Amino acid sequence: GVSPQTFLIKTRVQAACEALRNTGTPIGDIALDLGFYDQSSFTGHFRHHMGVTPLRYRRESQGIGN
Repeated sequence: GVSPQTFLIKTRVQAACEALRNTGTPIGDIALDLGFYDQSSFTGHFRHHMGVTPLRYRRESQGIGN
């Protein structure tokens, strides 16, 4: 099992993935909308769970290179 905190973060990261793929919403706004303290906290959790930063994830999901 996973802790409630870990489950919540994973759920938020998955919602962020969808927003990053399907919207042009600024990353900072996505972070705050999903309940992260700030963009830095969001980026750290996102990178931990997804292996890339939110910006890189967005670019790769949209077929945009570095």
